[in-house]
Formats: sequence, structure tokens, C-alpha cells
Amino acid sequence: MKQSKTTLYNIPVNKELMWDYEWKEEEYRTEKFFVWYLSRVIEMGDYSVMKHIDFKIIEEWFPKLNLSRKKRKRWKIILSALKKHGII
Repeated sequence: MKQSKTTLYNIPVNKELMWDYEWKEEEYRTEKFFVWYLSRVIEMGDYSVMKHIDFKIIEEWFPKLNLSRKKRKRWKIILSALKKHGII
């Protein structure tokens, strides 16, 4: 069985989200790739990708993410609600 490649925090890399960029597999575990990939997952991913990411990781990296204004606003609300209810 072929092992999938992972980012920091062992999040599986979905190559379908990388259609317009070329990254080397050795870059997948770097901070630069992680910030790019997490931003891409939040902007374009669906549940099949998001289910591998803990909300605490999103909260930790949120200030560094390159998100559209709309997504950033939405995720601020989501993270605030999760924090309010003790989920993160």
C-alpha cells in the first residue's frame, strides 16, 4: 500500500488542490508549504480534506494564512464560536 505524503502535523496532502503550483515532496513538511497548503485547503477544500485538520491547528496558524476577506471573516466567526463553547 502506497503511503500518502503529509504536511506538518501529518496532514495528508491532496494533490488535487495543487493543480496550479509545483511543490517538491521534500517541501511538504516545511512551514512555507504548510501555510500555503492550509490556506488552500480553507479556500478550496471540502470535508474530505478538512476532516484531517484539527481546529486548534487552524487557530494557531490563522494569522499567517493567505485567505480572502470573506473566508477570513467567516473563519474568525467559526473559531470564536468554537472557543466560546470550549471546543478549542
